[in-house]
Amino acid sequence: MVSRRKYTERVTDTGEGIFLWRHSIDREYELEKVKSGFRACLLVDFFILAAGALYTVLRNSPAFFIIAGICAAIFLLLSIVIFGITALLIDNPGEIYTMTDTFMQTGTGNSTVTFDYKKAKKVIVTTRYVEMKSAAKSMRVYASHEDISFVRNYILRRTGDAEVIYEVGNC
Repeated sequence: MVSRRKYTERVTDTGEGIFLWRHSIDREYELEKVKSGFRACLLVDFFILAAGALYTVLRNSPAFFIIAGICAAIFLLLSIVIFGITALLIDNPGEIYTMTDTFMQTGTGNSTVTFDYKKAKKVIVTTRYVEMKSAAKSMRVYASHEDISFVRNYILRRTGDAEVIYEVGNC
């Protein structure tokens, strides 16, 4: 079904209450998502070392920590290479959007992220994007200059009691 959808630069109504479009996003915003992935890898690396330290204490053998240290070093090196290459390859990032009455969705396939409007605690509105934040995640929605007011109003009508912050200087 996704392959049949047509994403254009302008917000398009499919006639089924679903709006579709694609738009370029800020390189800095995309880099922040890459940094979040790298931080998750650092957390995994920490747990590898902690498990090695725990086994070292429980078994009274430093060999476990040495093995865990080698595994952690290899994992860290791979993480640095993968996320470093990813950061270098971000040139002109773009995103596709699917907007419905209950949720906003970005991406397709395995990279799909869905944000339910009812879970929004804070909405940040600028002249270029609308960012919804909940306790667990956030989503930034970009749209063309001609469509951003429609997208903003559509989202604000559905986010309920979320705190709305207008950032005028962010153009």
